[in-house]
Amino acid sequence: MEITHRTRGSTTIIRMSGRWVCDYDLRTDLRSHVHRLIEAGRLDLVLDLSGVTFADSTVVGEIAATHVALHRRGGRLTLLNPNTRMSRLLSVSRLASVIGVMRSGDSPAGPLGEITRSMDAEPLVPIGRAVP
Repeated sequence: MEITHRTRGSTTIIRMSGRWVCDYDLRTDLRSHVHRLIEAGRLDLVLDLSGVTFADSTVVGEIAATHVALHRRGGRLTLLNPNTRMSRLLSVSRLASVIGVMRSGDSPAGPLGEITRSMDAEPLVPIGRAVP
């Protein structure tokens, strides 16, 4: 799993790519990064899941924990471009009814649309270790 991020205005997009299987190190990397963003006042987070090739069920807990941490501080989590399996996990767990889920084409205007259109134009900042 490779995790990178980009900030544009008040929104921070965290891009996930590869196999998302939540081992201890990955959970720690992601949680500590989200905590640092929240402490820095970055309360509008988008998890870009377009590069996730596989996600196990523990991912649902990580997404829920991120949502709760942001919600307690008045923030917002949006999930962007989940694949079919991830969409199914979100639906079965009912997280999709609590957390905003979008596709790139859903927001052609506004800040999220601007960010998703320019995502490949800027370098991404690595967050944690790359996991095969």
